[in-house]
Amino acid sequence: MKTYTIGSKTYVQRPLVLGQVKQLMDIIRGVVIPQVITIPALIDMFGDRLSLALAVVITEEGKPVKDKDIEMAAMEIEYEIMPEQILEIIDDFFFINQIALLFQRVITVIKGIQDRMTGLSRCASSSVKETSPGGMPSSGDILSGNASHTSNTVSAM
Repeated sequence: MKTYTIGSKTYVQRPLVLGQVKQLMDIIRGVVIPQVITIPALIDMFGDRLSLALAVVITEEGKPVKDKDIEMAAMEIEYEIMPEQILEIIDDFFFINQIALLFQRVITVIKGIQDRMTGLSRCASSSVKETSPGGMPSSGDILSGNASHTSNTVSAM
């Protein structure tokens, strides 16, 4: 956890929770990352969404993440934050959230799912298909409408 004093308020940054990830994804959709990142490049890259992204990432100390008014927090942060603090928050964000490790884990999980799905489709396609007496391909027993139903029980005569 990291703390920051912005204006007269103290904010904290913790590892993201799912709700914050969703909010952040909505905010950064369409953002193109420049090759050289400077303060002006960051401001240009995010446009008016930079303070929104910061408001998602940091939370006023003592307040729950889920109750945060992102728009209001962004407005307060925008007129109080120093450029150096922006870089510090971004740097801390990548350290606290271990984004590279998270992406690697996501790739590993997806590959595992794909491997299992490929294995399932191989199993399903390897069942032997036979041809019924009427020439219809079949991979299992289907009762005919006129088939006689027999019982294994012995009836008394």
